[in-house]
Amino acid sequence: NNSSLTITYSDIEGGWTGTGNIDSDPLFCNANSSDYTLGENSLCVGTGENGTNMGAFGVGCDSLYANLVINEIMQNPSAVNDSEGEWFEIVNIGNYAADLENWVIKDNGIDTHTISSSLVIEPDDYLVFGNNSSSSTNGGVIVDYQYLDINLANGDDELILVDPNGVVFDSVAYDGGPDAGGTFPDPTGASMALQSPELDNNVSSNWTESTLQFGDGDYGTPGMPNYMSNIELDTSFVNFDTVNVNETATSTVVISNTGNDDLVVDSISVYSGGGSGRYSLSFDGDDDKITITNSSSVTINDYLSIQAWIKISTTPGQQKLIGKGAGVNYAGDYLLGTTGDGKISAIINTSNNGWAGVVGSTNLPLNEWTHVSFTYDGSIIMLFLNGILDGSNPLSGTIQTSDNDLIIGSADDGGDYFSGLMDEAGIWNTALTQSQI
Repeated sequence: NNSSLTITYSDIEGGWTGTGNIDSDPLFCNANSSDYTLGENSLCVGTGENGTNMGAFGVGCDSLYANLVINEIMQNPSAVNDSEGEWFEIVNIGNYAADLENWVIKDNGIDTHTISSSLVIEPDDYLVFGNNSSSSTNGGVIVDYQYLDINLANGDDELILVDPNGVVFDSVAYDGGPDAGGTFPDPTGASMALQSPELDNNVSSNWTESTLQFGDGDYGTPGMPNYMSNIELDTSFVNFDTVNVNETATSTVVISNTGNDDLVVDSISVYSGGGSGRYSLSFDGDDDKITITNSSSVTINDYLSIQAWIKISTTPGQQKLIGKGAGVNYAGDYLLGTTGDGKISAIINTSNNGWAGVVGSTNLPLNEWTHVSFTYDGSIIMLFLNGILDGSNPLSGTIQTSDNDLIIGSADDGGDYFSGLMDEAGIWNTALTQSQI
């Protein structure tokens, strides 16, 4: 027929100036997943005929924002001249992308620069702005956008980010540091790094000097989360003195993590020099065991290595050395143990093979310190005796994890107790090479 459709209100981006057109991002909740409902702060909400919402699906999620934070500033590089290697970084900690075209970078003086091309920063993304985009001459920085007419003073200065509507979106005013009577860091050859993008970046105590080296030798983390390795370790020995039979003793080593990310422990070792004839852990084969509470450091689902020194005086039979969730029903992760005829065995629970592993070909020697270990690299499990390959089996898949504790000296549910001495037990979340073992 000859009927026509009249559009009174619309949201068409790209500069179209028709009557009733908003020309703005509609703020769909998740267009990438075909969710075209609107965020609560969409300009399409309540702007249709008689205050109705534009669009067919209505409001489907909370307000969506880009939240841009000036997160890192390199105002005084050392590897190159300031005129070649100044840069700063922003991060989007919001839940919506922002196109920075026509945004302004400035200070409180005469420095100003307008971003003249499309520059999109997605949620959780980092963008690096620098005065030189050549990584071969700027100290090794990958710069996302090269600006002009902006100088980052080595003393006090400001860095201001202004949106196209003239609204100050974020700003930092650093004060030149202690030498200038200020309180901000004032490093040379290192960036100033915000300890967390959630913190107020105009509070000097929230900034610190970068300690991670990059590029041509300066320190910073351009284009990635800031990293501060503020980890303090009590290095005193764990000394139990004399612990009598049927008594217990406790000693604590304190690790304090005041950095800005989780501390990942890639191995746990019990060392008392047993292999050198000094001290070791003694297991009576009756009820002795060590329990290490389940944590991320022993919950490993990718590559794995386990090793220990052991000394036995009689043929051990089936005993458990080190295992996580390895009980009678094998409802767990991994296990290093011995077989009924005195050989070493290792089994893991993978997504492709279930519980499977390898048995060694060599009988354990009596009254000798013996190094036992196994590794898994996602394609093969290998067993080593005194650093020599003693058996292997092709396996694949990720290691299935459980909430069970790590047990040294017995099965997870009791039984199969180890009888002998053990020293330098260790677990790694990587597949050690034979030379490393």
